[in-house]
This record gives sequence, C-alpha cells and structure tokens, in this order.
Amino acid sequence: MASADAKLTCRFHPATPLEFHNEPPYANRDFICDLCFRLGEGPTYHCKTCKYDLHPACCTLQPTLRSFSHPHPLTLMSKNHHATSKKKCDGCRNPLADSEWSYRCENCNFDLHANCAKLRERILTSFHPFPLKLLMKSPYPPRHLQCDLCDERMPTDGWVYHCTNCKFDLHPSCALLPRDPLCSVHPHRLKTCGYRTYHGKSYVCDVCLEFGGELGFRCDKCDFNIHPKCLKSFFLPGSSSVGEEEAGAVHGCNTPKFKLTAYGVHILRKDSVDIKPDRSA
Repeated sequence: MASADAKLTCRFHPATPLEFHNEPPYANRDFICDLCFRLGEGPTYHCKTCKYDLHPACCTLQPTLRSFSHPHPLTLMSKNHHATSKKKCDGCRNPLADSEWSYRCENCNFDLHANCAKLRERILTSFHPFPLKLLMKSPYPPRHLQCDLCDERMPTDGWVYHCTNCKFDLHPSCALLPRDPLCSVHPHRLKTCGYRTYHGKSYVCDVCLEFGGELGFRCDKCDFNIHPKCLKSFFLPGSSSVGEEEAGAVHGCNTPKFKLTAYGVHILRKDSVDIKPDRSA
C-alpha cells in the first residue's frame, strides 16, 4: 500500500476497525499475521482488543478474482473448507491445508493457494538476467525438475518459472524472493551472492550447517551465509528495499510461524526472539 488508512474495516475482522501501525505494537517489534500466519516486521493493521494483526497486503484479498491460469472466476475459501481434505493446490502441488486461504472454481474442482492465484504469468527476478514465464507443468517430461536456486526437486506436474533459452527454472516461491531480504534469524539486511564451488560445494549455511551451492544470501559484516531454502522459511514479508512491485509477494505456503532461538541451532519455538533487524542497505 502506498498510503495506508489510519483505520480499516476489514472483512476478515468485521467486529471492529483495525488501526494502522508503522511498527508492530509489541516489545519485540514483530507479529504473526492472523490471516497468512507468516511472521511480519513493519507495518500492520492491528486490533488492540483482540490482539489481531494483518499484513497490509493480506487485507487486499478479494472475495473473487481471475487468474490467467484458469478461464473461470475463482472464489475465496477459508482453510476450514479443506481442513479434512488431502487435496493439493493445482499450482504448486502442496496441500491446500498448508495455507489459511485458497481460491476455488467449484465447477472445475480447481483450487489454488491464495498466493498461487496471485502469481503473474511473466516476471523479472533478481536471480536471472532474462524474463521468466510461469509454466503449468515441467518443460522436460518425463525428466525430473530441479530449482536452480534452492537445488530442491520440483513436481513435474506443478508450476515452474522457466527461461526457455537458458533452461533455467525456479520454484515460484524462490523466484519471488527479493535480492536484499531480511530474515528472522539475522539482524542485518542480506544480499544475493554467487559463490565459487568446489565439487559442487561452496559456503556453509549458518542455519542448517550444510554446504551450499552457487547461489545464496550473505551478510558481509558478520560473515553470515544462508541457503535459499532456509531463507524461505525465515523470510520477513515486506522486508525488501526494492519495493513489492519489483520483488513480488513471497509465497507463503509451508512457511513456519516460528523463529530460531540461536544461529545455526535446530531449536524452534513459538515465542519471538528479540532480534530487531537493521533495515539499512
């Protein structure tokens, strides 16, 4: 939002208007969005009585929308609609229950996570010099598909951002990561970094303590490195300095609402750690 209203009447919290805050009104200066369940730092719409918080972007979810990926209008559905279902998103192929909201075409039995429904057909990303096109399935059947950023395998029947000329492929969730993110496990802004590899290995990720590949994120000041796949789990939505239109909205499916208690230690907890990010470049 370019300019936020001081108070907002929201369909997701109809009882009382939500008040806009430039920073979360909590001691740790972070919050868990009650709509997408992702960690947030920065602007929030807040209800003091209910301790209810929303990312500004989550307030804009529409009751119906149109996606280039489907010929019919899609209707917003809550998580309760799929609570007992094992159905997967027809975009990313992850379970629909992983996301609080989804969009559905009842006639076609077609479902998308809310974030998948908002994906653009063509994007520019920080990790490749050419535009990428969103394909509905793997361009290499029956070969397996691997993301060129996080190195994880992708379902051959799921969506992929693809460059035909370079044979370069990204998960939608990887393609929309900004080039200079903030994350909840390090206090400084990170930068995208290319690494020299030796037998496919280069840096050691300071979160999972495993080797990384050619691409990663780094803080030079602290000699801190993190895998793209680890960054996705602890990325702070809305933290990019390049603006949402350029960076895109980071995909929320499977993003845990936890923070690490210490760098490089596999301990998670629900209560927040008081790590206030340095938002300087």
